[in-house]
Amino acid sequence: MKTQKPKFNLTEGNKTEHNILINSKHEYNLSLKKGQFGIIHLQQKGMDVKIVSYDPEGKEIEEFDTPNGAFGSELILIDADKSGIYKLKIIPLGENKEEKKGSYTIEFISSSNSITSHLDKVFKLIGKGNHIPGFFVSIVDKEKILYSNGQGFANIEKQTPYTINTIQQIESISKTFLGLSIMLLVEEGKLDLDKDINDYLPFRVNNPFYPKKPITLRHLATHTASINDRNQHENFAWIENKEVFEKNKTKYIHEERRKYYKSIMGNKETTMEAFLKSYLLPKGKNYSKENFFKRKPGKEWYYSNVGATLAAYIVQIISKQPYNEFVEKNIIDKLKLEHTTWGYNPKKEKINSLKYGSGKNEYPRIISPTYPDGGIYSNTTDLSKYLMHWIKGYSDERSIVKPSSYKEIMSIQFEQKKGDYKGLKNGLFWWIFNQNRMGHNGGNMGSNANMFFYPELGIGYTSLENITYGEDDEAEIQSIEIKKILNRYPKYFKTDN
Repeated sequence: MKTQKPKFNLTEGNKTEHNILINSKHEYNLSLKKGQFGIIHLQQKGMDVKIVSYDPEGKEIEEFDTPNGAFGSELILIDADKSGIYKLKIIPLGENKEEKKGSYTIEFISSSNSITSHLDKVFKLIGKGNHIPGFFVSIVDKEKILYSNGQGFANIEKQTPYTINTIQQIESISKTFLGLSIMLLVEEGKLDLDKDINDYLPFRVNNPFYPKKPITLRHLATHTASINDRNQHENFAWIENKEVFEKNKTKYIHEERRKYYKSIMGNKETTMEAFLKSYLLPKGKNYSKENFFKRKPGKEWYYSNVGATLAAYIVQIISKQPYNEFVEKNIIDKLKLEHTTWGYNPKKEKINSLKYGSGKNEYPRIISPTYPDGGIYSNTTDLSKYLMHWIKGYSDERSIVKPSSYKEIMSIQFEQKKGDYKGLKNGLFWWIFNQNRMGHNGGNMGSNANMFFYPELGIGYTSLENITYGEDDEAEIQSIEIKKILNRYPKYFKTDN
């Protein structure tokens, strides 16, 4: 059967609906001028399609296909680098053989010459998806916030808006404070990245499969120390606000989440030192050879929250003060991060976000003896300021540590050469991705956070979301869209100084 190719024109502000058959391809033309940003929205109704965009010369630009099935929506963006007629092709995927026909609506929402106006409309559209309870984003250079936007609620029941000042847990971004802490002590001559950690510890830690191979701070900071979390560290956590679990436990969509919270309801507070001894020492109550991989330290990457906690404990031992106090005094206070704390601060209850899971049911707050791996709470204002400090550090400006120390943290310390994680690159508690995008992210029960920048641009972004990543398909898609936008548009804020 010959493929049908109906052709239509799209005009700004108009929405149209068309039926589509499995063997059809629809084409749309729309006009954009150089420098304009176009937003098109397509709502699928019974037929899963992909959309391909083409420039005025007929060259393919981009493909849009969100994994949301035959009834999801697609956000289509065109950043015009030349004036002319742009083309969209709507192509049924045919992955479900029962889908023979369907329909869709398509709307050319706007074209704009202003990047800020464009992003305002994009994030408003994403927010209308209403799957993430609340989120806030920022785009920054080393001096100031260039753009910010938020949608949704910090507290759904009270309809409290999620704002630039809303505080939530930043999860594993907390590990970047650990990288700075280590380098502060390296600069003072108190730590060496390549010495055996047993030179610093009051007890000995070795991989039982390689007992003669020392584990170093560099191994811990690059997740190559061969320590296996086995997710056991989460079993030592305790619930801070148990009443939230009691109120919502029958509403939780994920059975494993309900089981987990129930399993730790009776847990008592445990110190970082007690946990580490229990988990890593042969005579420890929770020790097992399985707590280590059968891999030589320094040779392969395995993400380890226990390893990060061990590094923080070394900072605590060498600095002779609690790790949280060391970070507060030497980093948080010096950078004047006024809304950043270890753990939930009840004094800031009015601007604290609740934690949500799938179905937008509130999750309780948990505290862990491995708190250095993700226990910091902050907001967009402070996280943006913190990211600016990193951009300055990359630009050879001294702040918390020397420029050489920032380079040490942010340079490639380890690259995985094989296996499932082939190509993964680590600095010291620091990610380095394609296009040299670098920083850190974090996520756990009821919170998701990102902090990255592009060194060549000197521009980066932050995002905070008060929901668990990966528990809800639609919320996950919405979160992915947010990150795509934040990675797509920093270059448009670049100015020649």
